[in-house]
Amino acid sequence: MKQTIYKFKDVCDIITDYVANGSFKSLANNVKYRCHKDYARLIRLVDFNNNYDETSAIWVPKSSYEFLKKSILYGNEIIISNVGANLGTVFKCPNLDCHMTLGPNSILVKTNEICNQDYLYYYLKSKIGYNKLLTLVSGSAMPKFNKTDLRNLEISLPNRKYQNKAANILSIIDKKIELNNQINDNLFKQELVLYNKWFVNYNFPDSNSKYKESKLGNIPYNWEVGYFGDNILTKIVKSGVKVFDGEKEYLATADVDRTNINNSSIITYKNRPSRANMTPIKNSIWFAKMENSKKNILVMDYMEDLLNSYIFSTGFMGIECINDSVNYLWCLINDKNFLNIKNNNSTGTLMAGLSNSTTKNIEYVIPDKLTMIKFNEIVDPINKKIYYNNKENKVLEQLRDTLLPKLMNGEIDLENVEI
Repeated sequence: MKQTIYKFKDVCDIITDYVANGSFKSLANNVKYRCHKDYARLIRLVDFNNNYDETSAIWVPKSSYEFLKKSILYGNEIIISNVGANLGTVFKCPNLDCHMTLGPNSILVKTNEICNQDYLYYYLKSKIGYNKLLTLVSGSAMPKFNKTDLRNLEISLPNRKYQNKAANILSIIDKKIELNNQINDNLFKQELVLYNKWFVNYNFPDSNSKYKESKLGNIPYNWEVGYFGDNILTKIVKSGVKVFDGEKEYLATADVDRTNINNSSIITYKNRPSRANMTPIKNSIWFAKMENSKKNILVMDYMEDLLNSYIFSTGFMGIECINDSVNYLWCLINDKNFLNIKNNNSTGTLMAGLSNSTTKNIEYVIPDKLTMIKFNEIVDPINKKIYYNNKENKVLEQLRDTLLPKLMNGEIDLENVEI
């Protein structure tokens, strides 16, 4: 496939950033950040990494938004991180239902008619594009490049027809992945709504409104208060890994965000890090020990990949769930109140977190057997659907990542491909 060399500025109508709006002094005087919702949301790399969680969003008032007029976002712009350890990270601006403006340490890009916007996005996401960006880097203590450097960067592009086809192929895969993620988010929200209805507000089937006093407040009369170390519904998973042949995937706490496994590293038994010492078991829940962290994993008996191919970090606390309790306890650790419970039981000054002894003493409500069984009948199919959607996404991501370099270097002939 014949390719033509262009400078970035030749294929982009917009290459701008936060500091294009004025000097550092004028930015400091005119841009006010808000932790509560205001006129416009600041879009940063951290927002992309946390899936645009509103609880950590930064907002600006209308006056600041108008001052930042050179870096206003409307959705679908390419954003390139150009400072620090995450330099070269590329993502698309989402279509959020609010005004948006670009945050610091990133460059905003929009293409012209020479280059398909999605094609350039995938090009920059590929190793070819990433390595191109690295050629711009200056500074060792704090690596960076600026928009002037980017404007003069040379890239090779195929004709527009090929760009359109390649971008469409990759976009179809990404849209399916995004659809699965949206389905999973919706299913998980439904699951937690049901949990709150039944186990927080006590509006569950056959509820007769009879309550008794307990350490955790009034609870249904036939429910009890237990603790993680009592072996009624829960057992603490002990550390230890049996000798294994070949390779396994190591899951550190940094590889998990909320309930999503975003990464892993390959280890062997001999070369594994000292923290790679927790073995996943059937019907168990896992959460990061460190305070103020929400990193949770569900391991069910049908999740053969996790059971057979993974080793977890000792930074996770593992709870074996017995007597049909796993779906109930999975929702319990994902409820917003559990983070407060975890923080209140954390010890240590430098890296505060839970220990086995403090975890054993965490108290929780034990529902009656029949209510848990009914809850399982509803929630278990939901968790299975979420799991298999995630498995499908992993296959789709592998397909996309296999196709990406081949499409970017013109290795695949798309002349007779109709999309």
